[in-house]
Amino acid sequence: MDLDTSRKLLALSRRESNARKRIRLLAVSLFLEGENRTNIAKRLNTARSSVNKWVSNYLNKGLEGLDSKPIQGRPAKLTPSQLELLSAHIIQSAKSSDGGRLTGEDIGNYIFIQFSVRYHSDHM
Repeated sequence: MDLDTSRKLLALSRRESNARKRIRLLAVSLFLEGENRTNIAKRLNTARSSVNKWVSNYLNKGLEGLDSKPIQGRPAKLTPSQLELLSAHIIQSAKSSDGGRLTGEDIGNYIFIQFSVRYHSDHM
């Protein structure tokens, strides 16, 4: 297929610090050398569906298609304004002449009383 591009991708993979992207670059490089996707998956010890996705992303979007997507976590239960109020409360409590130490339980109770949102104590 395209040996020049394959060599460039191979060289790029050697300089890549992100191990996941390095594997993606190697997979596409092997594909461009004419290797089939099943053999690529076996050589790289990964799923064939992953190789299919990487090759398709590369063919559709170029090198950008091989970049990692941001990992999305669960959305916060508190709004940004509620988080600001919570932060202000914690700072104010730290300045308190009563000692200023808040436990996770104290913070959880404050959140529940002020915002009617309950967090498990493991997630404070």
